[in-house]
Amino acid sequence: HVQFLTGHMHVVYNVDMLKRSIHIFESNCGAVCGAWWMTYSACKSGLHLCSDGAPGGYKILDISGKDIKWRYKGTGCPDDFQFRTYDRNEICLSTDKWVPHASRTDQQAFVASAGEYAAKSSSNQVLINVWDYDPSWTITVKEDGRSLPVTQLKDKKDPLYLAVYEAYEYEHGYSVSYPGGQNDHTFSVTASAPGTSLEISVTDRFGRKYTQTMKRPQPLL
Repeated sequence: HVQFLTGHMHVVYNVDMLKRSIHIFESNCGAVCGAWWMTYSACKSGLHLCSDGAPGGYKILDISGKDIKWRYKGTGCPDDFQFRTYDRNEICLSTDKWVPHASRTDQQAFVASAGEYAAKSSSNQVLINVWDYDPSWTITVKEDGRSLPVTQLKDKKDPLYLAVYEAYEYEHGYSVSYPGGQNDHTFSVTASAPGTSLEISVTDRFGRKYTQTMKRPQPLL
């Protein structure tokens, strides 16, 4: 089989076709500059993000003969920072809060980009962005010891990126040159109530486990 690295896209993703007839695995490495340095420097958020919500960073490869292991490393982040969680109840990218001084046209553009995030929700949904995910990873979530069904979402935008980059640009009348990208590495669970805590465990293809106790309600910022 063939494993190869790609870049340039400013997002993190893996394409695993090792079990198919062509036997290839593509690993896209994200970007040291994240979304062209914009979220940290130009937008002054203090958060350094790629346009899919992954932290700006790089992949570290450990190669021994034909054995290759890797891990995505967000710049300035600990090794075990491999996912970010969102409490959907606490996300409302409304124009009055996020782009109150933008033009009517820019407000409409922001709402269109934010999509469902523009409205408040009481769904008790929790989103988990696992940026270096591939199908060999496992994600488990427990609420009071009870396992919750985990669903992989398709073509999902990252709400934090929308808040710290797109909202800033629209609010200040700037061009949104690097809009939030859709990703397939966001997962969803539904909790039973707004204030419950979740135990989240993510295990990568090499058996390394990453965990978080998510205290809810959890604000977006």
